[in-house]
Amino acid sequence: MFAFIRLRLNRFGWFGFNGCSVSFLVGQTTVAARAMVMTAISGGVSGLAGTLVAYLQADGRRQIDLSTTLNSILAGLVGITANCATVRLEGAFFIGIMSAVVYVFSVRLLNRYHIDDVVESVPVRRI
Repeated sequence: MFAFIRLRLNRFGWFGFNGCSVSFLVGQTTVAARAMVMTAISGGVSGLAGTLVAYLQADGRRQIDLSTTLNSILAGLVGITANCATVRLEGAFFIGIMSAVVYVFSVRLLNRYHIDDVVESVPVRRI
């Protein structure tokens, strides 16, 4: 429950940050709207891709993990932040998918070497 609330607050802030900062720098609302749409696409695609990759990589226990889905969405938001106003639709999809893949395999790498990261913030923000 608290992880979902954390995601909602972060996602709300991300739209404000990406859209408002682009609007302030460029001065055009169409560019700000594009930045917000690309942010939404990357986060959504990353959540789906992270869930699918984690499901397929599960060792014998094929189940969907909600924390992986939520953190994959955050990874997609992190991945699109730098270029949200300039990327095209295909780029937002690609960034979302790659952010999820990097996140899922980073978590597996941290677990393999027994590095403790309770909320998995290091893989979300990129290793």
